[in-house]
Amino acid sequence: MQISHYNSLLYIFVGIVASAAIYFSHASGEGKSSFFYGGKSSFWLISALSFFAGSIVQFWILLLPVLSLSHPAILVILSLIISVFVPIFLLKNRNTILNRFMELLSQKLKTIIFIVVVIFFVFIQPFALLYLGEKIIAQFFGGSYHFLLVFLIGISGLTTLIGGKKVVAFANAMFGVTVIVAALVIMYLGNSVSAPLMFLQMLFTDGAQYFQNNNFVETNWIIGFIGFSIITWWMWWIDNSAFHLQGKQSEQRNSNAVMFASFSLIVIALVVFPEQSFSGTAPADARVSTSVMVNNELLSFFFVLGVVSVMVSAFSHSFQNIASIVIVQFFHEQVQQSVEEKHILVARLVIVLSALLTILYIPFAQLFGAITLLVYVQYLACFAASIVGVFTVFVLWKNYNKRGVATGIIGGMTAGIIVVVLTYSGSEMLTPLLATPYGAAAGIFLFSMVCSVGGSILVERKITKRSVVV
Repeated sequence: MQISHYNSLLYIFVGIVASAAIYFSHASGEGKSSFFYGGKSSFWLISALSFFAGSIVQFWILLLPVLSLSHPAILVILSLIISVFVPIFLLKNRNTILNRFMELLSQKLKTIIFIVVVIFFVFIQPFALLYLGEKIIAQFFGGSYHFLLVFLIGISGLTTLIGGKKVVAFANAMFGVTVIVAALVIMYLGNSVSAPLMFLQMLFTDGAQYFQNNNFVETNWIIGFIGFSIITWWMWWIDNSAFHLQGKQSEQRNSNAVMFASFSLIVIALVVFPEQSFSGTAPADARVSTSVMVNNELLSFFFVLGVVSVMVSAFSHSFQNIASIVIVQFFHEQVQQSVEEKHILVARLVIVLSALLTILYIPFAQLFGAITLLVYVQYLACFAASIVGVFTVFVLWKNYNKRGVATGIIGGMTAGIIVVVLTYSGSEMLTPLLATPYGAAAGIFLFSMVCSVGGSILVERKITKRSVVV
């Protein structure tokens, strides 16, 4: 189904949203700090919609390994509750706890984590997003899709370049509303609540099938639950908090409202989705219904409008993340005290380079195919799990020290590298627990915790022996 004559409408819409976001950002009259901190605390619904639009594609990708499990919707709900609400109750003062945790990291360890995170945002995530974006846009726009992709990446980079976090929040909030409206319109015109899901099946069938063909789907409900919880914990708290600059004016109550609202939106978007079967045995009438809807120009336009919205949001979110991470790594103490022109200049250079690299990736995205989705999940499973495991020990154990943190993170990341090497070398040495992405995440999470506790105990024993000798 070709709807290339709708190109101009998409360009105009994205341009209007970007312009409106820039206008509202500048109308707030805030200074340089808003580029990193986002300025004064925005209405909580704006932040929630922004997070929803910028992260929904990532959560959909994370679902692929667990779609074959029975009742995946229950798994998703429980995992998200564990990932979102348990930390809210355990961490009464989250900013203080995160700062204390970061203080335990040596400079070398911070550099290692910085490299791991940069690789994810500069290489892994762009390829996964481009693969999904190209798959849909090429299907509906034919040979003209390359220019549209370049335009979307350019707009994402430009809005982030001009206003930083403040503009990204406003723009993504408007895109979030667009996604919700587009879904409601598709439901109404398609005469079915599941109408948007029929379109989404096109987006994820190849990816889910790739996981199935390579035996990377989870078959154990408990392992899938643990692994999914670990990675979604990273998505909620580390990806969107620990490595970013936090404004002093942010309020805990506002943050909790944002988390609850965005949680609700994510659950609505995710829970119904797994109920659709990707086994390839869908009834004939369901396949006919999907075909009829795809051939409806108006329905197809609103679906592409939603896809374009989440793509721009995801790229903007990614560009702003990488700029913040670089600034935290090189100017953390300076920026905390006062934001200067040089900090914004460096951040803008990082955004420009990230956008240009993403555009250069376009010809290779479809060449690599659905493997980019597998690499995306595996990378998070093998490297994020170690940091989550160490942070869990830090929260639960008072007698914690720098050696325990270092041992846990290095041990977990080393185990992750070994799992990756064995996976792609075709070795049969991996146990069933580590053979799937979320199985690997669960194993690495536990291993990093053991290493972390062991490292701390060894240090305590050395200190005790020295005290006895003295």
